[in-house]
Formats: sequence, C-alpha cells, structure tokens
Amino acid sequence: MKSGECTMLDSIKRFFAHATEGVVKDVPAKRSAPETHKDFVIEPAPRKQGSQWLTAGFISKDGPDGRREAEFIRSDIFASREDAEACALVKGRQIIDEQGERVFERQSP
Repeated sequence: MKSGECTMLDSIKRFFAHATEGVVKDVPAKRSAPETHKDFVIEPAPRKQGSQWLTAGFISKDGPDGRREAEFIRSDIFASREDAEACALVKGRQIIDEQGERVFERQSP
C-alpha cells in the first residue's frame, strides 16, 4: 500500500467515526413504567442520541405460547427523557390500534 493510500483510508475512517457520533448504538435501552392498552403492554425505552432522546419502546402481550414482544424505534427526538417516554406511549398505542397482533409478525429472528 502506498503512503498516500494510508492517509486517504485514515481520513475516511475519521470521517465515518465523526459522522456516526451520537448515533443509536445496539445497546439495551432502559425501560420505563409500562402501560396497558387493549391487552398489550407498552414499555417506553427512549435511547440517548447525543444530548437528546430518541423515541423507542417495546410492545408485548402474553398468550398461550408465552410472551411475545416487538421493539419500535421512531425518529421523534426530544430534549428530555420524559417527553420521549410520553411520545413512546402515544406511538405504542397507535401501533397497537393500527396493527394489533400483526406487530409481532414483522420482527426478524
């Protein structure tokens, strides 16, 4: 490898490292107090993104085959965790109203 190529590669690595700062990482989100809606349980789990909070949560339901769970992440960003939690509850209810049991079908293993 030529010395110019190494410098170019390093520049690209630095660019992507900087560009992805604050991006949601694949770490478990801390879940907040659950709410029940139409026999489903919604647990807000906002994710820290830089200095803001990304709306996210889990929808679950117990059934004869055990507990099923689906995670949702939305692009809504808030300055406080509490606001992101409130939005997650609204979004969770909306998802349940629109999809019902189908919410569990879209989850990949």
